[in-house]
Amino acid sequence: MTGNPDPIHALVFVRLDDPSPARFERFLGGVDGVVAAWHVIGDIDLAVHVHCADLSAVDRLLTAMRFDGGGVSLTGLAAEHGTPTYVLDEADVRLRCRQYLTAFGAGRVAYTAKALLSVGIARWIEQEGLHLYVGSAGELRVAQAAGFPSDRTVLYGSAKTPQDLDAAYAAGVGTIVVESLSEITRLAATAPHGQRVLLRVFAGPEPADGADNRFGPRIGTGEANTAVTRIVGQPGLRLAGFDCSVGHQVSRFSVYERELHRIVAFCAAVKARHGAVAGTGAYHHSRASNYHLVPRPALIGVAGGQARTLVRRETLTDLLSRDSDHQAD
Repeated sequence: MTGNPDPIHALVFVRLDDPSPARFERFLGGVDGVVAAWHVIGDIDLAVHVHCADLSAVDRLLTAMRFDGGGVSLTGLAAEHGTPTYVLDEADVRLRCRQYLTAFGAGRVAYTAKALLSVGIARWIEQEGLHLYVGSAGELRVAQAAGFPSDRTVLYGSAKTPQDLDAAYAAGVGTIVVESLSEITRLAATAPHGQRVLLRVFAGPEPADGADNRFGPRIGTGEANTAVTRIVGQPGLRLAGFDCSVGHQVSRFSVYERELHRIVAFCAAVKARHGAVAGTGAYHHSRASNYHLVPRPALIGVAGGQARTLVRRETLTDLLSRDSDHQAD
């Protein structure tokens, strides 16, 4: 059977220092077999709707955009591995790590594992000198498999399980983020003596529509002050600083700036009061995921008073079984 191949349609999201339409016009108009339309999202994101005559036009487009897939033909990868396939440029990841370290200084930058984690990626992050935020025993297990230093590992999360904490204690995780008042009592009773902790705080202000889903003791209500007092009163815990989230997909630096002003003011008040040093710092089985590298639960069938395992519970070993960089013990 012969004939022209079907055209290819794609929606590409690009993050550039200068995602202006004028810049894109300079090369999109000159790429044979490519028709594209775009619009700017926020300050630095560009959505490009691409219509390409064939796969070779896709390669020409990506070359024009100076995206070479780490020196590997993306159409070649698609032919070998099928689509969709996730492609990660190691050099780009390492460059971004270095840029953040240059801006903020050694020991002051951490990568959050929930963004993307495998044994290989954890090794890149470790080699570039960053810290690592892990949100579960699963993510911690991957970090350990990569040889990531425990003193540069931070356990965080608003729903830590006893298994998560036990894994952190056994691994000697350097820092644990306290995210609620009740967790203070829990850590005081179970954590190794002298455990370094960060207190996650919510700097506010409260949203008018109540739609903000961030968590942590609120500064504005006095809850954060109460949390500080409780931690300082526990001889087995060492308050090393504060943790704060400003949400995701934030494109304007002014959001960070406002949040930092509130946190700095709170730190100053805490220092004056306690002498502390301010620091940095309902899906069912068919739709279950490994978000945060949390093992998926078992599927159990019940009938006539009897229970039978239909699908066994996933283990931490299962999570690593598809990771090509992991060497089985």
